Amino acid sequence: MNAFNPKQQVDTVQFALTAAGIGTWDVYLQEDKITIDDLSRKLIGFTPDEPVTNNVLLDKIYAHDQQRLIDAFNKALMRKADYAVDIKFRTTGGKRWLRIQGRSFQDDDGRPLRFSGIVSDASAEMKVGEEMYVAESLAALALDGADTGSFSIDLTTNAFRFSPSLAYLLTGDADPKATRDIFIRHIHPGDIPVRDAAYQRAEQTGIVSYEARFVWKDNSVHWIKTKGKYFYDLSGRAITFSGIAQDISHEVAARKEQQKLLSLVEHSSDLIVVTDLDTVFTYINKAGLELLGFDSAEDARTKRFVSLFDQEYLPLFTNEVLPSLLSNGKWQGQQWLRNRITGELIPFGVDAFRLDSPMNGRPIAFACVAKDLRAQLAAKAELERSERRFRSLIEEAPIATALYVGKELIIEVANEQMLRLWNKDRAILGSPLSSITGELQRNESLKILMAQFSSGLAYHSNETRAELIVDGKPQIFYFNVTYKPLFNASGEVYAILNMAVDITEQVLNRNRILETQRTLESAVNIANLATWELRPLENIFNPSDRMKTWMGYDPSETITLEQAMATIPDREKVEQATQLALNPNGNGVLDVDYHIVNTRTGKLLVMHSRGQAFFNSDNKAYLLVGTTQDITLQRELEVALEAEVAERTEELAASNEELTASNEELAALNEEFSAMNEELQEANENLLRSNQELEQYAYVASHDLQEPLRKIRIYSDMLGQQPNLTEQHLKLVAKIDQSAQRMSMLIKDLLDFSRLLETGGMVEKVDLNKVLQNVTNDFELVIDDKKAKVIIGELPVVEAVRLQMNQLFYNLLGNALKFIRPEVKPLIEVYARLVKAADLGPVSGLLSRARFYYEISVKDNGIGFEQKYADQVFQVFKRLHASAAYPGSGIGLAMCKRIVMNHGGDLKVFSMPGEGTTFRIILPVLV
Repeated sequence: MNAFNPKQQVDTVQFALTAAGIGTWDVYLQEDKITIDDLSRKLIGFTPDEPVTNNVLLDKIYAHDQQRLIDAFNKALMRKADYAVDIKFRTTGGKRWLRIQGRSFQDDDGRPLRFSGIVSDASAEMKVGEEMYVAESLAALALDGADTGSFSIDLTTNAFRFSPSLAYLLTGDADPKATRDIFIRHIHPGDIPVRDAAYQRAEQTGIVSYEARFVWKDNSVHWIKTKGKYFYDLSGRAITFSGIAQDISHEVAARKEQQKLLSLVEHSSDLIVVTDLDTVFTYINKAGLELLGFDSAEDARTKRFVSLFDQEYLPLFTNEVLPSLLSNGKWQGQQWLRNRITGELIPFGVDAFRLDSPMNGRPIAFACVAKDLRAQLAAKAELERSERRFRSLIEEAPIATALYVGKELIIEVANEQMLRLWNKDRAILGSPLSSITGELQRNESLKILMAQFSSGLAYHSNETRAELIVDGKPQIFYFNVTYKPLFNASGEVYAILNMAVDITEQVLNRNRILETQRTLESAVNIANLATWELRPLENIFNPSDRMKTWMGYDPSETITLEQAMATIPDREKVEQATQLALNPNGNGVLDVDYHIVNTRTGKLLVMHSRGQAFFNSDNKAYLLVGTTQDITLQRELEVALEAEVAERTEELAASNEELTASNEELAALNEEFSAMNEELQEANENLLRSNQELEQYAYVASHDLQEPLRKIRIYSDMLGQQPNLTEQHLKLVAKIDQSAQRMSMLIKDLLDFSRLLETGGMVEKVDLNKVLQNVTNDFELVIDDKKAKVIIGELPVVEAVRLQMNQLFYNLLGNALKFIRPEVKPLIEVYARLVKAADLGPVSGLLSRARFYYEISVKDNGIGFEQKYADQVFQVFKRLHASAAYPGSGIGLAMCKRIVMNHGGDLKVFSMPGEGTTFRIILPVLV
């Protein structure tokens, strides 16, 4: 067996196209290059050595057709289609018509790469069309001039043209804006089936003829006879439908219509003759004289029609045609007649009928209308050649291809690739598609195919799953499937072209890759890792969203390598580690610890990154990918633990030295402890009495003091509503009410302050993130009103009284929103960090001796105050600002101080006038 030769196959296809009179061409859009074969050069008008460029090509095209051709190609670039270009145009001089068919090909991004297609000579087809158009125009002119309606429908565009007389005949109103639908609505309801039946017959005969009643706008009824005909191009495709309408309501009108029809017959392009019973010509129209080679009508009247038949076809006329005419009155079929001058044997489609005497009904003549079938048969032959080429293309197609004909989906053609998919041989050709496998029924392919007969739209399906039997076992395959409907000359779908590309391996590989990616992403998320990639040759850095957040960038924004490196204080260390990994002489591994500073919060984080470099064939690193982990807390704990170990070591040494002295002092301490226990017992008794007194005060404040104040406010309101009070009196009443309100607020705050001592068993784990979320929700309207911005970092979970923690942060945020600068938008920031006890600095008053503490900062950009007043702000009733400007009782910060001290911590404040205030909350980490 000979080896496969692609060039030989291409040459064979090219020879077949050339033999069919079809040239090929390609336009490469990215390279601005045009290639055409020799036949295309000849058809377009290029000389053998003439270059093919855009400008030269345009010069070869008729000037009036150039822009139309350019517009067609531009339109094809804007959409995907199987045949994006199908247009006829003339070459320079306008003598030759060419037909261009082609389509555009796009890359994966949808950008057009090239045009490819074919070119053929359409001169004969266009000549037939032009002659048909001239004949139709003359007929329409004759009809309009004779007060008869005419119409024409361009089946390629559905454009409907009609004469004004047609509108009048059908509706009684010569409205030039009438439409075909309007005319149809004027048909008498009882005659609509007659019209429908006529159009059904026309599907086989190409001729529409019916008589029906039309109801005019004045409700009068008129009998109209309508006759029309389909006209076809060389390919057999119907391109126009033209006809006439006649009013046959009166006998006079019928005679006039007969005369008009006679005129139409005379100018008809078909052969129309009348002979006597001996077949001697008594009438022949102009077209008949030319087709049969007669000099004149007088010359024809001396000849017999039967003398024009070729000897091979004469028996058909004598043995079938004449007997049928005499017995049935008509005959229809194909006959061959010879031109008397050229001797050419011409095929005709003949409609012959017998003419009977109106007086006695006896036969008196024969008549026939014969259509020249040369163009039609040539088109049919070309169609058969095209079908043979089409079948050959299917057989040689590199992908699985099959052709299903008719609504029964008969398998007419199937190449070897498709037969292998079906696990069938050529014996199934000619069988219905539904008979070869039940799987097609289950995956609804038949339903999709049947729907295309009504929709006429191509169907494309990507990655269609199918279960096929291979070696007796079911296997799963994936295909890119296309079902393309094919149309006949009547514009109806007569077949479906099926193409299937096996992409099973690609789908399975992609699914394996996706599964691996999902597994990797899950592992990265569980480990709280960030991912990144560096492309050093393009200087591109792509970090994950988590990495961007650590650096202080928005996950949606794109950052450069320089922006990323700008967040690293020890940048030189990272750059050295990266260069070492990118060195082709190394192992390509990156492993480095470093710091980054969050660009938004300023927070310093410790990072650990690992990565692997990949090198190209030139031994250059083109990719470095890796992961990064936030080890800030881990590093802080390591450092704290190391310091704690060192400290404990030093303390142990000192303890050994002091142990001896401590033993000596122990006896003395025991004596002191006895005295201290007695003093502690006395202090506890005093504290108990103090708590009882405070509870009594709380009762008085909540009951006895509140009631007089309530009555004062009621009486001041009643006094303010008294008539005839002067403005001065009203001001005094308002001051009384304001003083009562302040007194009530003061009593309430004192009561709250006293209750801070009652913690009971309310200590629990409290998530400060949730506490701050609730507090900001309480202040939502105030925040929106003052257009404040509140930034809350990650806060710890502490052992505390939930209600007191809520009161603490409620007071601090309330102060920050109260003491604002009018010209500055309020900014409140809340952050926390873990610190060692030794690193707290000058902090006193701690009731806890924990090893670690949480330092929580509440910072604002408000009015601030002098730092010398830092201790006074925590005193009860101490105020630094006038109550008129900033209302309050002066107890809020004292309550905050008490709450923090209740939890074994401390509260400090740092402030500067005009720059803002920072409250520093110190709470122990209880283990």
